[in-house]
Amino acid sequence: MLLVIFPIVMIIFNGNRAFKGIIWRKSNETKASTLKDQSNENLKSNKSAQSPYFGIYDPANVFKDNRTLTYEQVYFNWSDPNGKALQSKLDQIILNKRVPVITIEPWNGSNNEIDLLTDISKGKYDQNIDIIIKILSGCSGKFYISWGHEMDQNLAKRYPWSGKDPNQYILAYRYVQNRIRKGVKNEILWIWSPVAKNGCERYWPGSDYVDFVGLPIYSYPTWDKSWYGHLRSFKSWYNEKYSLVRQFHKPIIIVELGVTGSTDYQTFWLQEAFEYLKTSAPVEIVLFFYTKDTEGSWGKDISTPDWRTDPQTISGLVKWIKN
Repeated sequence: MLLVIFPIVMIIFNGNRAFKGIIWRKSNETKASTLKDQSNENLKSNKSAQSPYFGIYDPANVFKDNRTLTYEQVYFNWSDPNGKALQSKLDQIILNKRVPVITIEPWNGSNNEIDLLTDISKGKYDQNIDIIIKILSGCSGKFYISWGHEMDQNLAKRYPWSGKDPNQYILAYRYVQNRIRKGVKNEILWIWSPVAKNGCERYWPGSDYVDFVGLPIYSYPTWDKSWYGHLRSFKSWYNEKYSLVRQFHKPIIIVELGVTGSTDYQTFWLQEAFEYLKTSAPVEIVLFFYTKDTEGSWGKDISTPDWRTDPQTISGLVKWIKN
């Protein structure tokens, strides 16, 4: 129903521009339908009756006063010598009555990237971990933590912990989690967050170390067309990634959801995503990635995508799916 009403409203307010957006989307829908998705019936059988909760990564605080969002994400470079940035952001999130989702990025600082994971397991980064322990111990409530995300990424050189030896990654992941668990009394829920591509299972740290599996899902038309030859829907991305991680039998969090392109394209892509979230995709939490990406992160020959879309579109869709 939403997919019928919303385009009509868009045409009324945006006129010819919106109409062209609809036609453009439909012309590419046929191409997207050729993707080899998992069976919808299998997904529906796993669909929770409850709609997802929603949150956001919002470094500019555009959604500071938005009450439709339950979670807020913060990225923390553990090379920060005192953690002031993390402390300040957590204080704000908790004051705003949201649950923090902390993505810890284990940068190597001035140390050798090659030895990063083994050095972590040897205790050479304990001081970095202890800063996190000190900050979390001073806060109330529960936390969600993702450590060393996108460890299975090997297309672009982005993180020093990505694409490394799986066994070294697993040992480092377990070491960090064990130390934090020992030092923090608050409830912590752990998110294992791969890109979710073939081979990601080699980095699985074990069921005892994971409460949720996190999936990043983005729509970047330029990238999709250059890499796949056609645009990709939320449904096709979700089904492909879910088919790789469902074997672990853990609930799913969309840890990064973003779409770039024209306003009309962003709106229609998100509409379709929310329809699928409502009817078929078993997801516990969805976190919008609301910022421009890191310069050069998608390759030197592709422009850096901006994942921000109309805040009213986000708020309206969240209210719609909740009701």
